[in-house]
Amino acid sequence: MPGEGWLSGAMAPFQDARRALALVRQRVRLEKLDPARISLLGFSAGGHLMGLTASRWSGVGSPEEEDVQGRVAPLSGAALIYPVITLEKPYDRTATRRNIAGLSPDPAQALLWSVQSHVLPGYPPVFLTQADNDRIANPVNAALMAQACQTVGTEVEYHRLPSGGHGFGMGEPGRTTASWPLWYQGWLARRGMI
Repeated sequence: MPGEGWLSGAMAPFQDARRALALVRQRVRLEKLDPARISLLGFSAGGHLMGLTASRWSGVGSPEEEDVQGRVAPLSGAALIYPVITLEKPYDRTATRRNIAGLSPDPAQALLWSVQSHVLPGYPPVFLTQADNDRIANPVNAALMAQACQTVGTEVEYHRLPSGGHGFGMGEPGRTTASWPLWYQGWLARRGMI
């Protein structure tokens, strides 16, 4: 976690995620993995982390300022479940924003760490779901990500749940939240991932 005293601070989880992805790619032959079927899945703050990891941003400067070619091998997709996407006002009241950008980040720093600012052409297909009554990560987060994807022509499937709050995991039997794993399974199947 960013606040655990790592020298790289807010970059620590991002570096871990990029390193984990690199290790998976190194083991493709040994483990007989299909490199065309590597996708990410993240929940809440993990959705923020996976959203940034899916970009080709290295964590230095804005995406427009750096050479992003070849830094991260292409992914087949990213599933972001009740994600924190933006660290910008007025949706900046999350622990993710406090842990990554600090208590009072300047607007440029908040934008730099907001996933939607890294959704550029070539971003992998995205699966999103979030409940309209999420009180931790405002539902605007998923809507913002869906809009960013549509703007650059990235395939996006967005499911709004009328209820479920935050942290519903794999869903609760008998409730609307139980539907999303089936939607996700269908999305994976249509993309040839399973």
